[in-house]
Amino acid sequence: MIPDRSARKRQKGFTLLEILITITFAAILGAMLIQFLGSSMTQSATPVILAKEAYSLNQIIEKMTAHYKMLLVTDADPLATFKLHVENGNNSANSPYFGPYSIQASYITLNGGAEAPDVSGDNRLLKVTLTVNRQSLAALFSR
Repeated sequence: MIPDRSARKRQKGFTLLEILITITFAAILGAMLIQFLGSSMTQSATPVILAKEAYSLNQIIEKMTAHYKMLLVTDADPLATFKLHVENGNNSANSPYFGPYSIQASYITLNGGAEAPDVSGDNRLLKVTLTVNRQSLAALFSR
């Protein structure tokens, strides 16, 4: 017995053309999704790195503050000694060693809220700016 044509038309399934169009559409969407999520994945470690750098800066400034408090009690000119220690404290061969950082230390004065270099030689306020990689932290130390 020969099947009639109406039975063949009622068969369910997808044609080869429908399958190829679906695969092409899925590939285009997949490529767009990977491009969109790719930058998010490559930058996902940045907040962790920044937090680690901030923690490192905080540790260094805490060590410096503790050292300065000790110098206030034991040194005749604690601010000058502290400035010298801070400027050399990023070299592990020196004592005290605070950690790895870049430093800018200078005596300043504050006039009406504006910062200016201390040209009087009074040296009562020391501004220390530490930098670790991309983050900086400034602290003021006074007599």
